[in-house]
Amino acid sequence: MKKQTGWILLGLFCLLSVSTVNTQPAPQAEGVVRATSETIGSDLKPILSELLAGDLAPALAAAVIREGRIVALGATGVRKWGDETPVTKEDRFHLGSCTKAMTATLTALSIQSGKLNWETTLAEVFPEWKETMRPEYRAVTVEHLLAHRAGLPGPEGSWPRGKTFNDMWNLPGSPRDQRLACVELFLKQKPISAPGAKYQYSNVGYLFLGAILERVENTEWETLIHRRLFEPLEMTSAGIGPPGRPETVDEPWAHSFKNGRLVPVPPTPRSDNPDTIAPGGKVHCSLRDWARFISLQMAGARGEKNLLEPNVWRRLLTPPFEGHYAGGWLWTRRDWAKGPVMHHAGTNTKNYAVAWLAPDQDFAVLVATNFGGQTAEKLCDRTATRLITLYPPAEK
Repeated sequence: MKKQTGWILLGLFCLLSVSTVNTQPAPQAEGVVRATSETIGSDLKPILSELLAGDLAPALAAAVIREGRIVALGATGVRKWGDETPVTKEDRFHLGSCTKAMTATLTALSIQSGKLNWETTLAEVFPEWKETMRPEYRAVTVEHLLAHRAGLPGPEGSWPRGKTFNDMWNLPGSPRDQRLACVELFLKQKPISAPGAKYQYSNVGYLFLGAILERVENTEWETLIHRRLFEPLEMTSAGIGPPGRPETVDEPWAHSFKNGRLVPVPPTPRSDNPDTIAPGGKVHCSLRDWARFISLQMAGARGEKNLLEPNVWRRLLTPPFEGHYAGGWLWTRRDWAKGPVMHHAGTNTKNYAVAWLAPDQDFAVLVATNFGGQTAEKLCDRTATRLITLYPPAEK
């Protein structure tokens, strides 16, 4: 019998973010009809085409996971608006803030190896700044950062005060150097609240986690995520930044809206988040490879040993401070799951992705599209609801 997630603290929650996480309410699968992949089919393209029809949207992709296996997968639409090149079910989509669960898992791996612990403070990791950082930050812990409880600014303050998006791209040195420079600047800003006192969703907190990992592991975050997650999980399509090349249409292009029109955005470095906040929102991969990571998370939530020991998973995925966010996931409940649900979404404003996980049922739905904004949120939310209805969790 699979272990249950009774140790997870649960509750309803509305996650607010300007640029990297969904604000839509959790899908409610009304009137669930019991069906199997055999009666509906494993190719989601017809269903996705129906959902995409009528929307000013380039492409839509989705996957349904049951018991660690993809039972339905598909994609529809075009890689680039105005171009006839179709998307495929193996195309790579930008995950935005769904990257945070990956950085959280990397952090737990460093804790498991003894390089860090949950109570490691910023003063301990960055002793050279102990006297120059705001005193409130000295006691901020790794756990505070993982749970968005460090007093750092929300998405509207993802750059140090007085700095801009372009300033982040113009920082000297490697991505590791740039993240360290940002950490130093943020540590001199007044926190928005005392550590642990208030939840504030923050890209900056995961920038800090990336810089902490780089300090204790002496390895760039981009290398760590490849070595410790992508390679062990055989996520061969996974990478950092916009997928594809600007001179061709070999992957889904991002899209923005301008004057009510979809405008394709060439996959150049500056069409994505700067490297400073890459640990909070810059991974891309295929839905098939994303499913590998999602299955790992659900197994960990059930207390199964894989890359992490059960006790490490438990600490990582249990929301601290009487909150509802832990390890890159919002925890809530939904009737269709008959228990706890893990949820997150992400966008760099030009792409959108969302994941709904029911770990006790070993069931998940993943949806992604290559444009952003409220229309993208609503399309993905509607798609997730439809797929939960058509492919409900198996009876346990």
